[in-house]
Amino acid sequence: MPTIKTNEGPVWRKRTPLKQWLVWAGWLIGLCIAVYAWQLISEKTIWMFVFDAPSQMADIGKRMAPPDWSYMSKLWR
Repeated sequence: MPTIKTNEGPVWRKRTPLKQWLVWAGWLIGLCIAVYAWQLISEKTIWMFVFDAPSQMADIGKRMAPPDWSYMSKLWR
């Protein structure tokens, strides 16, 4: 159990200072990788399709329910 000595006495810490810096550095490296990946994905994304997706999904949902049962005979052939 790591403790740090202060003027008021020993204080318990979850991690040693070195481990805390390593955890912080790991999160920073992970964030940098995520930002880099986002940049690579963003430059190849056609954003018009992304922004239009909710309306397309709503349109598909409207046409899907209620089903038109007259087409079932054509589907089973």
